Amino acid sequence: MNILLSVMMVLVTADMKVPPGCVAAEGAKAVAEPAATDTVHSREMLTNGDFESGASGWEPWHCRGAGAVGAIYSTSNDTRPGSIGKRSLQIDTTDAFACTNWIRRSVRGLEGGKKYRMSIWYKIVAGGNPDGPVESVIARDMKNDTNQDRKDLYFDMTVDGKWKQVSAEFTAHPSTTPQDFYRLLVSPVPRGKGGKGGIVRVDDFSLWDMDSSPPAAPKRQVSVLAKVLKGDAGGQATKSGGVEAGILDGYADRVIHEKTGIELILIPAGTFKMGSDARNLSSHVAPAYEVTFAGPFYMGKTEVTNGQYRRFMKAKPDYKGEADVDPAYDLYLLHFRGKSVMPAEDAYPVVWVSWHNAQAYCAWAGLALPSEAQWEYACRAGTTTRYSFGDDEKQVHKYAWASFAAENHTHPVATKLPNPWGLHDMHGNVWEWCADDYVYRYETAPADGSIRRDPQAQTKPLRGGSWSTGPGSHPNIPTWFHSSALGSIARFHVAPGNAHQDRGFRVILPLPIGP
Repeated sequence: MNILLSVMMVLVTADMKVPPGCVAAEGAKAVAEPAATDTVHSREMLTNGDFESGASGWEPWHCRGAGAVGAIYSTSNDTRPGSIGKRSLQIDTTDAFACTNWIRRSVRGLEGGKKYRMSIWYKIVAGGNPDGPVESVIARDMKNDTNQDRKDLYFDMTVDGKWKQVSAEFTAHPSTTPQDFYRLLVSPVPRGKGGKGGIVRVDDFSLWDMDSSPPAAPKRQVSVLAKVLKGDAGGQATKSGGVEAGILDGYADRVIHEKTGIELILIPAGTFKMGSDARNLSSHVAPAYEVTFAGPFYMGKTEVTNGQYRRFMKAKPDYKGEADVDPAYDLYLLHFRGKSVMPAEDAYPVVWVSWHNAQAYCAWAGLALPSEAQWEYACRAGTTTRYSFGDDEKQVHKYAWASFAAENHTHPVATKLPNPWGLHDMHGNVWEWCADDYVYRYETAPADGSIRRDPQAQTKPLRGGSWSTGPGSHPNIPTWFHSSALGSIARFHVAPGNAHQDRGFRVILPLPIGP
């Protein structure tokens, strides 16, 4: 793999860079490169501000008092220019003038006297007020529900059908503590009487802590958003879902790997905290520690499917996959041979493959298995919650094929909602092999997210849970167990020759790291 990286060239198209052996996915966008001399550091404090998970984490707040006015929320494939995401949130209301708010959420953690920046991209596609522009509250400083110490930030939203960004920098009230909250609002209100509502799309709602200490990272490891916030010309900000963004170097945000047909999503460089110190979780995910990725990489949008694995079998008819599985059992691709109830159709994830089988596939394809750190970083997608969609266990079945809802078998990939970075099935469906040796706990884990090796290790890690884990699969156990068996930190390990009906894999494409 080191040899491959040292000679890797990058294809530059008219609009974006595409790695060798790949083509830009339909609708792919080039991710802008910030200046290497940027020194402004910032930290995003908001998850799902890009609305990739719809209104998840946001509270629809309808009208108070008179007027039976409702609002309709839906995702749209129309995103602001330069967005790494593929969705915005479309809000449709019949009478915005009568409404108090459309969507809101509360954020804690702000500190008195520190500088913050709010920004939002919006596009009014229908409606509006003939008497003037739309006025929107973006943020409200609220010490408590009685609106004490309220400080509103207002913006005028132009009704012209174009994507626009509004933003403002502010200093938190001196008395603000991390336990107080700011209420973030998207509250379009037409000025003047008789104003009617319409349809607005919103994207990339950001709350940035502008006074963060610079992270312990490479010299070029600075905020992608910093260039735009400073007003520098050129390039669009690219969200990194709440982590310290890195250098994306103009790569396409999505590509298709030609040999395998796998769609790959660009994962930004950045810093995150891996593992957990929570006392009620298994100690093998402790201690929590900081990992920094100096450059981006691509990761499979989904787990490798039966159809994509069949390409490997067709191209390598002499490969004896059964020899890479524990010889004591006849387990290799049982579902392909009619010996398993797991579906064998092309759209389902491949199972009954060992770690060795997954490595053989990657060697043929010119891809790789992710390290555990790469996997968890991509799964979290900037979040710090138990799952990439939050802490609410009731939402599991919107994002994961797991427990009773999975009906004891795999399901076609990408049929559940993706995480904030567009990756599907990071929770559930099948456990996913990682490249590392399994090492108990994280005391000696590398801070650069590279593969861990231990000559004494006898097993390999799997991540993400499967159709056989999650709420409902294990009765009479505490709720925290499910995040250990299905959540972003979930770890499992077995011998590398083991193959099973709930185990598969996902791939990455490493990229060269700039100077």
